[in-house]
Amino acid sequence: MVDIITQLEEFAEDNNYHFIFGSDEYQNADRHGYKDGEIVIALDMTDETETYSNENVLAPTSTTYNYVVNFGRKFEDKDSGTVSSLDETMKQKYDRRLQVLKSLAKTKILQFACANNLGIQIIKYGLAINMFNDNIDFVSLEITFVN
Repeated sequence: MVDIITQLEEFAEDNNYHFIFGSDEYQNADRHGYKDGEIVIALDMTDETETYSNENVLAPTSTTYNYVVNFGRKFEDKDSGTVSSLDETMKQKYDRRLQVLKSLAKTKILQFACANNLGIQIIKYGLAINMFNDNIDFVSLEITFVN
């Protein structure tokens, strides 16, 4: 089995990103006080599945790893025009920050998969707005890695 949690933590470290692991409750307990422009990766494991063949029940023929990987960036710079605000519309959030963040998340997760010899079976994108005490907007990727 592949240790995706540790590998993604190291990937975040190598890119100077913050890394949080665990369910929403654990993630929300993180009180780091992120600075403007800092990227946060919040990871939640949903399940890992091993597949076996009838010919060899001692070793799996493949393993799938299902994770939710949230990519967020703190925006507080009022001069940039991208500052997060509770009174902006969802479309404004998307146009100002989330569209770019989605592209970054996809690029980075593909780099991560390549660097760790993982295949990707599916990526499902979503948005996770105003997460954590810092009210960071995230792009959420539900990913099935294959090894």
